[in-house]
Amino acid sequence: MKAKITLLSLATALTLASCGGEQATEVVTAPAVVVVQDTTPAMVVDTFKIASEASEVKWVGTKLVGASHNGYIKLKEGWLGMSEGKLVSGEFTIDLSSIVDLDVKKASDNSRLVDHLKSADFFNVDSFPTAHFLVSSATDSTVTGNLTLRNITNAVTLPFDVKMMGDSDMIVLSKKFSINRTKWGVMHAAGSIAGIAKDKIISDMIELEISLNARK
Repeated sequence: MKAKITLLSLATALTLASCGGEQATEVVTAPAVVVVQDTTPAMVVDTFKIASEASEVKWVGTKLVGASHNGYIKLKEGWLGMSEGKLVSGEFTIDLSSIVDLDVKKASDNSRLVDHLKSADFFNVDSFPTAHFLVSSATDSTVTGNLTLRNITNAVTLPFDVKMMGDSDMIVLSKKFSINRTKWGVMHAAGSIAGIAKDKIISDMIELEISLNARK
């Protein structure tokens, strides 16, 4: 199946298995790139639909001093393009309204935290209910593309592994990586804001892991 890619603003996801002591790699952000259709006549792309119910993004957020929080976000939809056993294209949408926290056990405190993450201080879900990622290029170990969050798009290169499960199923797993939230306008309690007490500062870096399960 031929896959056509046009300039879009799209965004990210998580991991089936993670290595305990693995350190997150900070990804470098750059201006959004223009994604165009590959015009190679012999290029045939097999399209795999992402199974949203089996795909997710793990997240970890930390304060400069004190507690951290962790959880996951589900995907809404997406697809991946493979050609000759290599990832060559794709895009997926993350449902930010599905954000879940796993570490706060008291229901009322957990709800308060999740509501705050959905508020304008962080992801502003009422105005920007989804995040998006559009693949622009890939190697055997990385995927580069445009990540859009809060209507701001930056190009990022993420560490990924692609595993084929027979001819019709595939799993795309990221290693742990981190993005600087301020690059997407998430400025609440950021260290760059003057006058914030040290114990109130929230790290600019958000740690993520992505797991995409897809079927042809």
